[in-house]
Amino acid sequence: MKIIGRTDLGRVRANNEDALAWDEQFGFAVLADGMGGLLAGEVASRAAVDAVGEGLKVQSIDTAVVTDCIDQANSQVRLLAADGNSLGNMGTTLVLWARSGSGLCIVAHVGDSRAYRYRDYRLFRLTSDHSVVQGMVDDGLMTPEEAQVAPNRNIITRALGLAPTVAPEVVELDFEPGDRFLLCSDGLSDMLPHSDLEAILNEAEWITGEAANSCPGAADKLLSAANEAGGTDNISLVLIVPG
Repeated sequence: MKIIGRTDLGRVRANNEDALAWDEQFGFAVLADGMGGLLAGEVASRAAVDAVGEGLKVQSIDTAVVTDCIDQANSQVRLLAADGNSLGNMGTTLVLWARSGSGLCIVAHVGDSRAYRYRDYRLFRLTSDHSVVQGMVDDGLMTPEEAQVAPNRNIITRALGLAPTVAPEVVELDFEPGDRFLLCSDGLSDMLPHSDLEAILNEAEWITGEAANSCPGAADKLLSAANEAGGTDNISLVLIVPG
């Protein structure tokens, strides 16, 4: 398998509160987008990514293992917030992909960082944001197009570190030969509508199957496009070719 990750400050923010980790040997990738005052956001995202990454370095990954890792990450973020180092309240989103068997993978998330599957030149969103505007879309009060530009689109309803327990969405999915997966923070998905993400991936060299050489091109095209669209937030993404 091949995994490529990118994270960028963007064009507005003074510091990067996103964090990434992946391991091709154990077959997982994780991305977090932190929030909080001062340095709290980047501390929260790094703590969550490190906790989950360590927990997934096992011989067999299943939904119970993933859920336990996210629980441990939630506890770690809360511990840091209460540790008296003046970071104050902090939290983080989290999204992960993990290989769970032959032709099987697990996708889990908390917050509005997203996972997508790319198959047959089409990009399919696998996660539903834990956010105020997504709730309004689900209730028929807002269209997806309106949600894309809504001023309150970044208000999330679920995150690591905000409560003693957290309820991640964890699903096991199949994947087929030729499938690719994308994880990203809202710094990418807010800047580029779904159609643009799909168009960029359709133009990227990775669809030829030469994954080792083409993945960096696809990742860099997405990152550049988000910055060109404004880069109003930190931009992070991970591309996964299961192999």
